[in-house]
Amino acid sequence: MRLLQFIAFICLSFGLVSTTGPMVFAQDEVIPPRALIVSKHLENESYQEVLPGISAIKTIVPNGIVLIALRIKLDDFEFSVAQQLDPEGNWVEEIGEKNNANIAFNGGFFKISKQSHKIPVGLLVIEDTQYSSPWKKSGGYLVFRDGNISILETKGNPVPQADIVLQSKPVLIEPGGNWAMNTNRAIPKNRTLVCIDGQGELIVVAIVEGGLSLFEAGWLMRNKDVGGFFSCDSAIAMDGGRSTQIWVKDRPDLSFGGGTTVQNAVIIQPR
Repeated sequence: MRLLQFIAFICLSFGLVSTTGPMVFAQDEVIPPRALIVSKHLENESYQEVLPGISAIKTIVPNGIVLIALRIKLDDFEFSVAQQLDPEGNWVEEIGEKNNANIAFNGGFFKISKQSHKIPVGLLVIEDTQYSSPWKKSGGYLVFRDGNISILETKGNPVPQADIVLQSKPVLIEPGGNWAMNTNRAIPKNRTLVCIDGQGELIVVAIVEGGLSLFEAGWLMRNKDVGGFFSCDSAIAMDGGRSTQIWVKDRPDLSFGGGTTVQNAVIIQPR
């Protein structure tokens, strides 16, 4: 597998194969070519400490993709969701600063009312108050319970009972490391992804330039032996595209403002 991936990477780098179609490796694994390029590029990077318990990678890939990844120790931080300050939404940076956070990133989906107010779409529960109705079959939940965070699929599970629940879609990696994506529409957009790696750490990945499809972005969440990088036990996508935003306090180099205000954001604070 490693040899085949290396040969494919060389071919892609020198334009010997197309980057628009799938590539087949051993065991019928179909590795998206652009995801493979990003994964191989990440192998030459290393995490740098931002704060105790938080480390980061920022990489600029030759094909124009810019990726920011934060690795956060679950035991050292509190995780929650904060809503907009104004009815028409706010930038993630504003929400993070208002809540004295170290890190904030965009959360779930929203719609816009006739009055131009942003309204959450998919289940949003904060401090036991439900602000919107759940999707019954699609996506999954970020569940914040007793200082911990977990990812749960919507289908086949009851609505979680917890202080904070944020529903988004799609689930990329089902709990247990099971690959959940089976189609690739190949629409490249900026993405915000949340990963729990099974080692007591949360990984937040923001693709802020160049864009990836959900299938390509999800593949990066997989194990390295199948061409991924982040080795997630579970992973889910937040609202993407213009909503994609990430903010790290006092680190503009690790922050990205996005293209629109949002209704809610995940905020991370020291315990």
